[in-house]
Amino acid sequence: MEISNTGELPLRVNSVSSGDDFVMPSWDGPVDVGAIDSIEVELALEAGAASEEPRAGSVEIDSNDPEARRVALPVTIRATPIPLPAISVSPLRFDLAMMEGTSDTILIQVANLGEAPLELIEVRCDSSFIWALLPTPASVPVDSSIPVPIHVAATDSASVSASVAIISDDPANPLVSVVVAVEVTPLPRPEIDVDPLRIELSPFEGEIDTTTIDIANCGSGELIVSEIRTNTSFLTPLTQALSVEASGAGIALVEVSADPLSPGPHAGAIEVLSNDDDEPVFALSASVEVDPAGPFPATLGAIQANLFNVSCVDMGCHSGAAPAEGLSLVEGSSYGNLVGIPSTQVPSMDRVNPGDSNESYLVVKIVDYNPRRYGDRMPLDGPPYLSEEVIEVIRRWIEEGAEDN
Repeated sequence: MEISNTGELPLRVNSVSSGDDFVMPSWDGPVDVGAIDSIEVELALEAGAASEEPRAGSVEIDSNDPEARRVALPVTIRATPIPLPAISVSPLRFDLAMMEGTSDTILIQVANLGEAPLELIEVRCDSSFIWALLPTPASVPVDSSIPVPIHVAATDSASVSASVAIISDDPANPLVSVVVAVEVTPLPRPEIDVDPLRIELSPFEGEIDTTTIDIANCGSGELIVSEIRTNTSFLTPLTQALSVEASGAGIALVEVSADPLSPGPHAGAIEVLSNDDDEPVFALSASVEVDPAGPFPATLGAIQANLFNVSCVDMGCHSGAAPAEGLSLVEGSSYGNLVGIPSTQVPSMDRVNPGDSNESYLVVKIVDYNPRRYGDRMPLDGPPYLSEEVIEVIRRWIEEGAEDN
């Protein structure tokens, strides 16, 4: 504000004051103003909050001017709003359905509806499965919007949620939260089950046998067996790999060779490698008790040549038109007359009951067992009777199914 002296004598300004709290003159007086001169007085104006209604006041000047000792100057203030940013965020919630192990990127739109540029100070995620891909700080011009990409990674939980905090310089809304909810569908998973957990075999010395391992898939995804391996030389997996569908089953073959194992116990292990994440290596044990080699193989052909022909047929007891007890053991007819055929002396017991040598009448007749019930021990010309090694060969042939081999 300028105060001028248009007279010919010095003008003394005693005070410059205001009775309004929003007008504050900066005055340290009195001050003399020379003829045809002027001074400037600084006024501090407090606009206050923006309002459409003007604020009216005055400034009073006290001087020695005889015609205008006190002059009141009107002061009117209308506060103009300061340009401010105004944030708008959409959407405020995401509901996602995702497959386990996958990822996705969502976009949050941040708009500036204000009259000044909007400054995005930070985008903060409160969970480890989501993170912001937008570098901050970032600016949003007036009447514009920018996408804020958020990376979402599906976890192994069925349902998870998190919050994204968008922090800006909008004084009215400095923090906006966006909810991200994810429903995760688990991946189909295989689940291996192996039977038996322990393989127990008793081969003869030098014998080669084959056993089976049942591999079941109890899960909902395909089971892939990539390898079957062993740590011993006498076990050889014949099945190297296989796939088993959900809720299905498969069979793996393992060869067991007792050659060149010595008689006695031998231990080993078999490992089944698969895509079962919980049990990628399924281990089962193997126990092999090698019996000393018998006098001849446990086959019907060997028994026929080494026992039936020598001790039964050539002696005339179980050959010819009227063999003893109606049992002909002539080569070619012995199998049909033995396996599954009731004995004549004890009809409740088959001559050979495949898989059960103790319930086979053939075995009963060649061991020293209750002659009052089962009759004379065979062969009839004994003693000497059959050796324990020969009897064990016959038992083994029956236990292994009494095949026509």
